[in-house]
Amino acid sequence: MHSDGLNTRWELSRYPGLSMRHPSLIAAVLYRDHARGDDDVTVLVARERRPPT
Repeated sequence: MHSDGLNTRWELSRYPGLSMRHPSLIAAVLYRDHARGDDDVTVLVARERRPPT
C-alpha cells in the first residue's frame, strides 16, 4: 500500500528476491526508485503470517 507520492507503475517482479527481504527494506527500495520528487510519500509493506506447521 502506498500514497500517491509513489509512482504506481512499479512491479515487484522487477526486483528478484526482494519479496523475501525485510518489509522495511522493500519499502525503502520502492521509495528510492519510485518516489515522486514533488510529493510526500507513505509506503506500507506487510507480510502474511503463515500458520505454524
